[in-house]
Amino acid sequence: MQNIQFKAHIDSDGILKVQMPPETKDTDLEIMVIFQPLSPQQQQPHYNAWGKAVTQESTQAAISQMQQLRQEVSIDSLSIPEMMEEGRRF
Repeated sequence: MQNIQFKAHIDSDGILKVQMPPETKDTDLEIMVIFQPLSPQQQQPHYNAWGKAVTQESTQAAISQMQQLRQEVSIDSLSIPEMMEEGRRF
């Protein structure tokens, strides 16, 4: 008998997906599932594309940076017709 212990997330469909070791391919097994909900402190962190943990603070900082960037690069809607006319001259 072997034990495998891991933490998992159950999706909204209620299905637990478990990847077994390769040596268990094409084998009959008896499986026993014992589960215990994790407290918020025990939950695994989520990571962004750069490998940094995603927290409420990091999410809020990213939103603030996007809002600031939007203000820096936005174009005044009244300037658009003028810019189009300028572009037609070329």
